Amino acid sequence: MQDHDHQRCIEMFNRLSSYLDGELDGLSCEELARHMENCEPCRLYLQSLEATRNALRHLAEQPEIPAQESERLLKACLEAFQADLRTRQSR
Repeated sequence: MQDHDHQRCIEMFNRLSSYLDGELDGLSCEELARHMENCEPCRLYLQSLEATRNALRHLAEQPEIPAQESERLLKACLEAFQADLRTRQSR
């Protein structure tokens, strides 16, 4: 098994967004695919990047929360956070 080349991974990380956007030429895509075959950290990073992009796309498709509901949710979160802080401080 060959040593892990961290510098090579950094080069690949810098190209993954372009890869996902379909902006890399065929040779670069092949090079990236070959690297991924033997590099689990880069494969996991790519999977994480894809999952993040998909989650953000999904959020963008959701209807906007009305301002009043947004304020109500924010207030409820703040009250829960403050109650948790008070509980921790009283211990």
